[in-house]
Amino acid sequence: MTPTTDLIAFARARLDDDEEVALRCDGDGCGIWTAADDSLDFCQVEMGGFHPAIATHVARHDPARVLRESQAHRTTVDEYEIALWAQADADQAACWQARRDTLLESCLRIATVYADHPEYRVEWSGGVASDLP
Repeated sequence: MTPTTDLIAFARARLDDDEEVALRCDGDGCGIWTAADDSLDFCQVEMGGFHPAIATHVARHDPARVLRESQAHRTTVDEYEIALWAQADADQAACWQARRDTLLESCLRIATVYADHPEYRVEWSGGVASDLP
């Protein structure tokens, strides 16, 4: 593998992980969680006692959103891989290179979400969100 294909494989594997967990949390097909004050409605059960900000945060990251977000990121990764292998005429080479560069930056930003994963490589940070936890 090359550093580029390693990045693509890493991003896809993490997106697969996120999708797998989201699908397991969506046992009844609802997938949409809601918050009201200190309570969370997980479709299957309602739980209370949360700080309202935590309840809202958890509800915003329900399985349906995780699946949409994963698909959006997967599309970016797929577009990058297509751009890597695209053959361009000489008059389009600069355009394709700019597209590859932009998509690479997007893929690096996607990877930084998983900076706490043991397979994440520091060289992928490139300064992106380097001062975030």
